[in-house]
Amino acid sequence: MSSKSLSSVQKPALVRPAVMVASWYRGALGAILLLSAALNVFQLDRVGLGNTYYSTAVKSMTQSWHNFFFVAFDPGAFVTVDKPPVAFWIQAASVKLFGFSGLSLILPEAIAGVLSVWLLYSLVSRSFGRPAGLLSALALAITPVAVLVDRSNLVEGILVLTLILAAGAVIRATETGSLRWLLLGFALADVGFNVKMLEAYLAVPALFLMYFLGASIRWRTRIVHLILGSAMLLIVSLIWVTAVDLTPANQRPYVASSGNNSELNLALGYNGLGRLTGNTFSFLGGGATVSSTLSDLSPTNLGFSQGETGGPGVQRLVNAELGGQTSWLLMLAVIGFLVASWRRLPRFPLDRRQGSLVLWGARLLTGGAFFSIAGTFHAYYLATHHSAGCRPRRDRYRRALGGLPPSWLARLGASTGPGPYGADPGPYLELLPGLERMDDATGNGCLARGVDRPDCAASRSPRYPALCHGGSRGRGPVAPGCSGHLE
Repeated sequence: MSSKSLSSVQKPALVRPAVMVASWYRGALGAILLLSAALNVFQLDRVGLGNTYYSTAVKSMTQSWHNFFFVAFDPGAFVTVDKPPVAFWIQAASVKLFGFSGLSLILPEAIAGVLSVWLLYSLVSRSFGRPAGLLSALALAITPVAVLVDRSNLVEGILVLTLILAAGAVIRATETGSLRWLLLGFALADVGFNVKMLEAYLAVPALFLMYFLGASIRWRTRIVHLILGSAMLLIVSLIWVTAVDLTPANQRPYVASSGNNSELNLALGYNGLGRLTGNTFSFLGGGATVSSTLSDLSPTNLGFSQGETGGPGVQRLVNAELGGQTSWLLMLAVIGFLVASWRRLPRFPLDRRQGSLVLWGARLLTGGAFFSIAGTFHAYYLATHHSAGCRPRRDRYRRALGGLPPSWLARLGASTGPGPYGADPGPYLELLPGLERMDDATGNGCLARGVDRPDCAASRSPRYPALCHGGSRGRGPVAPGCSGHLE
């Protein structure tokens, strides 16, 4: 038989397994996306209005373009909501399109959650292969706190999507040395700033570091690009903030929780450094008496944040309060990072795999450091604290871990904290029919409003105490002008 006829016989045998493998991966990705969609939208119409502080603001924003732009909490535009506008603009557009309901309010977050799963798969699989991409996508799809925020009108779901998009743009910029892609990545981080203010900037050091160490261009050119990117980051972040602050005070709502009617002060204080120090009111204007009085009512002094997240420290992410949120995968993420880094010493500029390790590793480090020492935040903020999984070769696992088989890694990861099928099923009980406790985990509680209501009952899981939240159970919205709202 001639070599030509032999190759014609062997070619189908070689192509068929490759096609089957590709089909399997596509099917696995489709199954994960369907799982994510099911977890995010199953009986979503029974969740109610979610966080009524936010849903009330969105309802008011649909009344006029003036309210829409300034994120007015009340129809009369007396006071704003204490967050930036982008996520609420998206929710208001959904409400305008489908009518005001809990489903139309929460649907954008649910869709953003599914898109985040797909985008994370795409980014991780480019660097570490499709198995690693599938594991990362699956981890994000089933992480309890991620599912929680995707089933509410909290803004973290849109923030996560925005930051993953920013990471994708900077990855492309690093591979091509393109200033245009770098500026796009920083512009997307700016959008994240206008979703949750300084919380979005936790991802920025990782973006800088990846481009600086991985772009295949001259060092001087990288520095110039990063300077231009920094300018883009600052300018775009402050466009809406500056527009609000330059508008005469008598022509716009009062900026809630700012203390001096300034969005810039809100960004740097209540939604910024105040979260780190634990005294969200220490940056308020209005004189020493006002600041001192409000500082006495800070969430840390009231015990609100520490009761929800535990005290600051190196073990905070695996403590009883936070261990069941995202930290049940923390040990596996750290081990995966170390094993993948073990392969060879880095050479500059970093290749695609090493650059991705720097990106996701730095993202894990900055987020972990902040949440370990921050004085005031809610447990669901951990939805933004994500890192990509990686899958080194089997022999690399054995070599790096002294022969420990990969099957033990799963046991080790499961032992670091309660997982979705562990001893504490609290996060997943919220997805069962009824969803009567879903809104309790949002943190918009009676303590945050300064109200001691008798209906503050303990939740079914001792690690997820109820925080008494209005909305779907008809308890009414927060009173206009309430600057003590803790979100």
